[in-house]
Amino acid sequence: MSVMSGDGSRGAGSAGNRVDPRQGYAFIKAHQAEFPLLAMCRALGLSSSGYYDWLKRPPSNRERRDDELRDRIRSIWNDSRGTYGRPRIHAALREEGVRVSQKRVARLMKSMGVRGGGPWAPR
Repeated sequence: MSVMSGDGSRGAGSAGNRVDPRQGYAFIKAHQAEFPLLAMCRALGLSSSGYYDWLKRPPSNRERRDDELRDRIRSIWNDSRGTYGRPRIHAALREEGVRVSQKRVARLMKSMGVRGGGPWAPR
């Protein structure tokens, strides 16, 4: 029996199971006090040199823009007392002159753990 399966993969480190480097490096940074850096890099299929490069790299324009949008989304959501969902938040942003897609608003809301509805809405 061969180590490689019929599709050529070798398990968790194969290309089909790759971790997004940004998420992987953020995970490593958050847990570096608990686990050895090299062990986490190996487990996630990432390089330690890539991690150190990631630490030095300034945030991209998209990341900075996403942070600004998260602040606005959180503010609008808080003003609505947690009742506004993606459609209303998107509409409020458009009224402010912010050009952003509904999908991006939904993605950012999901990453923030923000949902529309109130205490009466089923979760």
